[in-house]
Amino acid sequence: ARLLERYAPGPLTLITRMAAPPANPIAGQLLSVAHDGWTGMRIPSHGGARAILEAADFPVAVAALMGADGTHATTATDAARARGADDAALVLDAGPTSLGQPSTALALGRGRFEVLREGIIEAEALRSAAGLRILFVCTGNTCRSPMAEALARRAIQQAIDTSDEARFGFEVRSAGVYAGPGAPASENSVAAMADRGIDLKAHASHPVIDREVQAFDRVYCLTRSHQAALLSVLPPGAASRVELI
Repeated sequence: ARLLERYAPGPLTLITRMAAPPANPIAGQLLSVAHDGWTGMRIPSHGGARAILEAADFPVAVAALMGADGTHATTATDAARARGADDAALVLDAGPTSLGQPSTALALGRGRFEVLREGIIEAEALRSAAGLRILFVCTGNTCRSPMAEALARRAIQQAIDTSDEARFGFEVRSAGVYAGPGAPASENSVAAMADRGIDLKAHASHPVIDREVQAFDRVYCLTRSHQAALLSVLPPGAASRVELI
C-alpha cells in the first residue's frame, strides 16, 4: 500500500503473488495470465492510457516491447516495429515516453523483495517507501524498550517471512530518554526474551538523540512520562510521530 501511495500512477510494475482464484471476477481473470501465480500490475501516469484502461470492463494484459537493439520501445514507431507492423490493429501515438526508461519491476511478497527489471526507481528508494523505521522509547533502554524492539522485529519477520527485515525496508530500534550508551539489557529482560526464543545478550543501550528520532516513521513510548520527556526535546513538527505503545 505504501509503494502504491508513493509511485502509483507511475513507473512501478508491482509483481505480487495471487493465491486461489478470488471472488472478484476481474482478479480471477488476472490469475489466468499469471506466471507461477505471480502477476505484474501497473497504473500508468499517462492520462490517455489510464482513460482507456478505466473504460475497459476487463483486465488488460500487456507486455514490454523491445526494439531490435534490445532496448525498450519509447515511441509508437518503435513499438509498432517491435510488435510487427502487420500485427498491430491500432497504434495510438501520444509522442515519446516522458521518462525514456521502462518502469521498475518489483516482485514483492512473503519472503521476496526482488527487483526484476531495473528502471527509473532504484531499489533503495523502493525499500525506503515500502518499509518503516520504528523506534521504541523507555527510560534507560535496558528493559522495556529493548524487549519491545525484539518482539516487534520478530513479528515483522514472521509477517513477511524473512530473517532480514532490512531487505524489505524495515528498521526497528530502541532508545532511552535518560539512557547512557552501551549498557546491557537487564538480567530479567534477557531471561524473559530467552523464554520466547529471543536473544537480548548483545543489546547495548542508546540514548535518545533528537535528530535521530526525527528520522523514524513511528516512535512508540512505553509510558506517558517517556512521551512527555521525548516531546520536550523534539521540535513541534515531530510530535505527530510520537505515540504511546
